[in-house]
Amino acid sequence: MCAAACALAWLGGATRAISLRATVGFHAAYNPTTMQESGWANALVGAYLNKLGLSDSAIYYITHEGPTSIQWLKAEDATKLGIEAVAVSCDPSRCAWTPTTTNVTQYTDNSMEQQIARAIVGHFTAWSSVGDGSYADRTLQLDFVTKLNNLYSDPVAYYGKLASRDSVIADKEAFMNKWPGRNYRVRQSTLTVKCAKGWDAKAPESVFCNGSGILDYSVVSASKTASGAATFSIDTVEQSAGTGAMVVGETGKVIQRNPN
Repeated sequence: MCAAACALAWLGGATRAISLRATVGFHAAYNPTTMQESGWANALVGAYLNKLGLSDSAIYYITHEGPTSIQWLKAEDATKLGIEAVAVSCDPSRCAWTPTTTNVTQYTDNSMEQQIARAIVGHFTAWSSVGDGSYADRTLQLDFVTKLNNLYSDPVAYYGKLASRDSVIADKEAFMNKWPGRNYRVRQSTLTVKCAKGWDAKAPESVFCNGSGILDYSVVSASKTASGAATFSIDTVEQSAGTGAMVVGETGKVIQRNPN
């Protein structure tokens, strides 16, 4: 078995090999004196894993356990998470090497995908605001920020970095203050949601979903306006049926800026 520091070294290897009878252990970075998770260290780990090409779901899997517990990775978990490795099995006379697949193939029925699609559209609708400073508008924005506490996991794979939920919400609030007027419209024809069941070995009923697409946006401040189009990709996890999906990863980029 391998845990913590050697597990990160294993991920960085040119060829990752794992026995079918072995496990590799992961947990969040922490201060050994205080036994508290270290935000800056976890951010560095997230950036490192992102550079290795790991998906948001794999980064969340590797870093979500606290200092006093371990997330053990088996060969079949690597398959589900898209972590490229070589699974090794040996008998007394020879060894067999089998590459893990890079695609999750066990999809749920499309009812979950439809639910996540509706939630994504609703999220961007709630993220929009007329920005007129009225009591009604301020109340809606405060309600939106409050709901973010129950929407995001902690930490979150946020635009290529591992970030705390509080820092993500602070970033959203800063953007709201900079651009009081916001309008987001998801292009329905581009919205794609795929869900996979059982991605977490400790929670067979867990469901991981990715929703992606393109949205049109326009934002307004006291002195500026901007509009264009951007891609978005949102990863969610529901640990068990009925517990509700939480956002574990978010990214995107502007692909078109309209002239003012």
